[in-house]
Amino acid sequence: MVRWVFGLGLLALSAGCSNHCQDLCSELADYATECGIAVSSDELSDCKSNHQRRDLNDGDLAICQDFKDPDTIREEWTCDDLEEYWAPAAE
Repeated sequence: MVRWVFGLGLLALSAGCSNHCQDLCSELADYATECGIAVSSDELSDCKSNHQRRDLNDGDLAICQDFKDPDTIREEWTCDDLEEYWAPAAE
């Protein structure tokens, strides 16, 4: 029973852990929704998976930290940019 509770606690804590680039994925998806662009949970999950800490260097993380602010995103991205970013990949 103790292991189960401990494992559940670790799972809950790890679910909330994300890096700045993964946070940026969420902010971009929120902004896209405001623009009327549907971002599926699978697309958001893929974005976060593609930006795992092990795949990034400190410079990448610093850039994501600088740009993950909603106001900064709106200054740098247009709805057209987001539509292109979240568009399905060409086969």
